[in-house]
Amino acid sequence: MNALIAGGTVPTGDISGPSFYNATQTQNSNSATFSFNTNENTMARVVYNTSPVMFNEGDINSNGFGPIGGYSASSVNGMSSSHSITIPGLQSNTNYYYTVIATDAAGNASVWGTNSVLRTN
Repeated sequence: MNALIAGGTVPTGDISGPSFYNATQTQNSNSATFSFNTNENTMARVVYNTSPVMFNEGDINSNGFGPIGGYSASSVNGMSSSHSITIPGLQSNTNYYYTVIATDAAGNASVWGTNSVLRTN
């Protein structure tokens, strides 16, 4: 937008966030596993907490999108289109809010399950 206002050119390239598919989530008494694919290689993580997870939206000072508080677990696959993330050490019979975040090489982020709730057994 700023480039257009200034009479410049519009950037080209990857400007779309990744898409999720084949997404599943399972849990037992002390862990949860998130498995999913994306339509391009991404870095992936799950942000979770026992209260709803809050996110900042990013701002003009380059403070990007990200969680405010909570815990995070990342995919061990690095940049990949296939992810499985396990969160160990959860308390039994407890509600956890979670959001899955996938970020592509261009920095475009997409989320799945925004503040969805899982309950351990």
